Amino acid sequence: MKAMRLPIISFRPPDTIVDAVDFFCKASKKYDSAEIPEEKRGYNFILRTNPESSAPTISWIKAEDISFYDALKLVCDSVDYTFCVDGSFVSVMPKKESARATTDASTDE
Repeated sequence: MKAMRLPIISFRPPDTIVDAVDFFCKASKKYDSAEIPEEKRGYNFILRTNPESSAPTISWIKAEDISFYDALKLVCDSVDYTFCVDGSFVSVMPKKESARATTDASTDE
């Protein structure tokens, strides 16, 4: 994820985290290594949003020649979200949910 480069990212209102995850899903397939068979390129994204509120709107973000990881982190940080990578799966969620999941997992023994 850190080796993959994106030539440009650009988000501005009314873009939401849903729009960004859709972009990253497509970009991960497009910009993944050409050595990987096309059907195996990219990441599978899981977006967890707060069902009690609308998806957060991204403030204006533009970056050029940025790693895929840094671009995803920049967008997530802008809306108080985080992400977790497990193989080819990327879970994107509110930071509060991530902290709660970590707490729940540490009490399950």
